[in-house]
Amino acid sequence: MATSPEHPAPGALDRTGFELLRLCAQPGCPVCGFVQATVTHYLDTISYEALTDLDARQRLRASLAYCAVHGQQWLSLQHTLGTALIYKDVCNDLRTILAGPAGGGGAGGSLRAKLQGVFRSGGGGSSGAGPALAAALEPGAPCPGCQQTATVEGQTVLSCAAALADPAFFAAYAGHPLGLCLPHLRGTLRVIGDAALVQRVAGAQAARLATTAAELAEVIRKYDYRFQDEPHGAEFAAPARSVEQVGGRLPTQLNPPRA
Repeated sequence: MATSPEHPAPGALDRTGFELLRLCAQPGCPVCGFVQATVTHYLDTISYEALTDLDARQRLRASLAYCAVHGQQWLSLQHTLGTALIYKDVCNDLRTILAGPAGGGGAGGSLRAKLQGVFRSGGGGSSGAGPALAAALEPGAPCPGCQQTATVEGQTVLSCAAALADPAFFAAYAGHPLGLCLPHLRGTLRVIGDAALVQRVAGAQAARLATTAAELAEVIRKYDYRFQDEPHGAEFAAPARSVEQVGGRLPTQLNPPRA
């Protein structure tokens, strides 16, 4: 694989690689952690732009602000004024669309024009009114948080793949209790050009999953009435860890549903 600023050389730790190495000292998937922190910083920047940048506000109106996951991430930043400014615009646009052709001008005008015939044929005559109105309420652009997640996630996976060729980074990965979540493991394996490294990464992850499976079996055993009085130990961290190991913790673009 050719190297570039977007494609670090195998064994090279770029800025993202060093941050991933630091995150290997924490319990969750390091790629998930880095992407989540980067997107949070991006949302924090938007919260200030929304106060003064009308173009930024207009882009958020087009996407109907954020999807459910990034909406909650946005709320965690507690930018009350920015939230009020962004969502007032969106609520007014939606209200105008729902009001139909009689609602007047504004951002929903073109959508309402398309719906005029549907509303005129109301009174129970048209079965297309509901679908047409539902279509008008669809966002006109992707969630900005999802777009940023996809961009950062792709770049981070490339840095992770390159960093795994570094002995210190690989040791940190191999000793991590979770390793990489399955979506980011798949994404990383796809861009590793060294078959031997692929085998080493896969072996380390398989060993980690074996540990998780053994701990889950112990949890199950302790739910048996014969052993339910035994103390709960570190194995009871395994259920939450297993969920992240398999699914990650992002609305990841690397884990789409199968058709």
